[in-house]
Amino acid sequence: MAALAAGNTAIVKPNSLTPATARVIGEIVQAVFEERLVAAFEGDDSVADVLLDLPVDHIFFTGSPAVGKVIMAAAARHLASVTLELGGKSPAIVDGTHDLAESARIVADGRHTNGGQMCFAVDYVWVRREVLEPFLAHYNAWVDENLYSDGRLNPASMTRIVNERNLERVLSMVEDARARGARVVRGGGRAPGYRQLIEPTVVLDAPLDSMIMTQEIFGPVLPVQTFVDPAEVLSQIQAGPKPLAMYIYSDDEAFVTTMLAGTSSGGVTVNGFASHVAEYRIPFGGVNNSGTGRYHGIHGFREFSNPRSVVRVITTTDAASGS
Repeated sequence: MAALAAGNTAIVKPNSLTPATARVIGEIVQAVFEERLVAAFEGDDSVADVLLDLPVDHIFFTGSPAVGKVIMAAAARHLASVTLELGGKSPAIVDGTHDLAESARIVADGRHTNGGQMCFAVDYVWVRREVLEPFLAHYNAWVDENLYSDGRLNPASMTRIVNERNLERVLSMVEDARARGARVVRGGGRAPGYRQLIEPTVVLDAPLDSMIMTQEIFGPVLPVQTFVDPAEVLSQIQAGPKPLAMYIYSDDEAFVTTMLAGTSSGGVTVNGFASHVAEYRIPFGGVNNSGTGRYHGIHGFREFSNPRSVVRVITTTDAASGS
């Protein structure tokens, strides 16, 4: 919408990992737009490679930081501008001063929506040590109430992992953490009897350099770390790539200010989930490893526009003659 509103034509390439969705997108584009205005192309990475060779003016990409680097390199060949909406390790921080039941409910919803397969999902959580047990009790209560029925996992309430390769990738993160001393206090494996489903999983105290704490998870697995001193949280967040989102659950304004002042991220929601994404009057995007550029609403219009300055010079003679 932003690209068209700014007067552009567009080529759309949906993700090849979701071919059924790509097919529907292609059908909608064909039905609504003339091909000279918007053209949709389905296919694998070879199709994307051909499109990246075209001398376009701007490339917008949503996906992983690894592929974002490929996109940026391809854009550099034509000096095309880019908007990259990537992802990364988006943390939640719970200091215990905001209602714990509500904080746990929001974190659980932010971890399990779409099976955790969202770029701005809660990727891991820091919890003040003294409130860990009640936080986990509330978190597990939400999972039991919303994802289980009569004590059994309800597949209708869960989203499948996009493919088998990514399911194995997520499970390997859990096993790596377990092998390195983390405690898997809930789940940790495939959902028995269901294709491409992972049990809702909670991992405590994974080493900070483990796979599950350094790679974006994209699955229904929540690593939980505890802290006593907020400086521990700031140190860990500062040590890693800048996340797309950050979530703070606190009614202590000094604590919130400390977290905001000591970190950098694409956006922040305090005492909620993804409100900074849903609000179209404010810009959305990442920073460094989590992306570049801003869009949504008028900010998307500006991102896809070329603000060209035009100055008409009126000479003294022209001014005197009224020209």
